[in-house]
Amino acid sequence: MPDQASRMASQNEGIEGRATVPIAVVIPCYNYGRFLADAIESVFAQTVQPAEIIVVDDGSTDGTREVARTFVPRVRYIYQDHAGLSAARNTGVCAARIPWIAFLDADDRWLPTKIEAQATALAGNPNAAWVFSDAQIVDYNGTCLKKWTFPYADGTREDLLRGLFLGHGIAGSASSVVVHQSCFKHVGLFDPRMKALEDHDLWLRLASRYQLAHAQGVHVQITRHPSSMSRDVRLMRKYMHRVLWKNRGLLGAGSEAWRFWNHAYSGILLTTGKMSLRRGLVAEGTNDLLQSALRDPFGWGRTSLGLLAEWLIGRWPGTGERRS
Repeated sequence: MPDQASRMASQNEGIEGRATVPIAVVIPCYNYGRFLADAIESVFAQTVQPAEIIVVDDGSTDGTREVARTFVPRVRYIYQDHAGLSAARNTGVCAARIPWIAFLDADDRWLPTKIEAQATALAGNPNAAWVFSDAQIVDYNGTCLKKWTFPYADGTREDLLRGLFLGHGIAGSASSVVVHQSCFKHVGLFDPRMKALEDHDLWLRLASRYQLAHAQGVHVQITRHPSSMSRDVRLMRKYMHRVLWKNRGLLGAGSEAWRFWNHAYSGILLTTGKMSLRRGLVAEGTNDLLQSALRDPFGWGRTSLGLLAEWLIGRWPGTGERRS
């Protein structure tokens, strides 16, 4: 039987240019013209310049077109009818002329050494087909609210996949990740049916097949603002559930895989249950916490029942504070 390194080398045949790692940058934008110039300028400020920058305007009705065109010809501008974030990223992937593809959301920014650090990480990890770095969550003024890391970054491919199933997201989301274009032929592109967590869905598929490299240090700034998708509780709840159901087959067959999946799904139900109750979605929150208890009664289920009890006696779950 071939060892893991041999299998990964075989899977990555045809991936070239690791020493220099020329990178194409795909920036999807929908009505975020007010942020777009800062995002593009953060790419221009890189210590190692990308080989190509593509802005995909997903049917914006604000000033996105005008902002993007001020950067032509250094930036390729592509307009499409509004089809969603996944479709916009996919358009960029298909249009790219460079095999290594980086993503940058229009309201995020890169720190100057992002490309350099990730090119170095890829050069030092010949079996890796994708790479990420740590990130910061920042406010409008660029003030750091917290650092974002991924605890399974340096483990095995199985550790990576299980960590993603447990709900740990790749630090920086899509704005942190660089992927070799050949990977999309095997695992597919971003799924346009996913209206949230479309990046996490793709990371699960990539993790099931390819090794991930970690560029040490914070190289990405993720902006949080009132219009951030993550603030839509019902939408996030729906797709947090869907992404686990959709990809459960990646864990393989057998009772052990099924037990782990139930444990992972119980943890997601715990998260969405608590999140729903705190936003006043009582039916959804109660249902999720009860399901969590049933799926993993000796694990996350105990915590879920404890949080539900707190809610029933008039406290905000997990805080100890009484509801007014």
